[in-house]
Amino acid sequence: MREPMANKRIVVTAIVGTIIGIVILAGAGIGGFFLFGKTLGDPAPSGPKYPVVFGVRTDGDHFTISAGRECPTETTFDVFFWVSGQEPTHIQTIDLVALQPVTILDLTDPEPQLRVESTNPKTNLTPWTDFDTIQISADFPSGTDPFFSVMTVSDLQNQSAKHPGQYYFGKKGWLTTDKVTSRDGIDLYTICTPWER
Repeated sequence: MREPMANKRIVVTAIVGTIIGIVILAGAGIGGFFLFGKTLGDPAPSGPKYPVVFGVRTDGDHFTISAGRECPTETTFDVFFWVSGQEPTHIQTIDLVALQPVTILDLTDPEPQLRVESTNPKTNLTPWTDFDTIQISADFPSGTDPFFSVMTVSDLQNQSAKHPGQYYFGKKGWLTTDKVTSRDGIDLYTICTPWER
């Protein structure tokens, strides 16, 4: 008579253990669900709301970049030129620091508003027409992370002649600096637009 009682106890213990296990698993599942839901609900780090743009044009031997709006003194500009598909060793870089508030960056003759910090190779060794891709970033004196933007260009010399007083802002087309300033924060950002990071 004792063996059936022992068996009943074993069965009851197993049932209770199973129930406890189910409760624990259910609790873990519910907790995981809420944790997952909270993760989905948390705002993800976001970048700029609109495309970041800069403008370019050439006039004779002069290659100029429009920041689209005034950039503060001591803004550092890092400009990269390369040909699509080439190795990184073919990238030409120019580092500039604004000595005064500046909107137009004349890379051919950056004085007096800019100082050339370093070039690799020197700017006069490679014609601007040898490149088709340009990247520029503006690192502000406040220490905030820089905006950067990349653009592919073609036939810039001829197109610039057809658009006097305008700069090519990539997908935004040919625009004056005033036009870009009026649209800043509406459907685009310039490389010197202050924004909440």
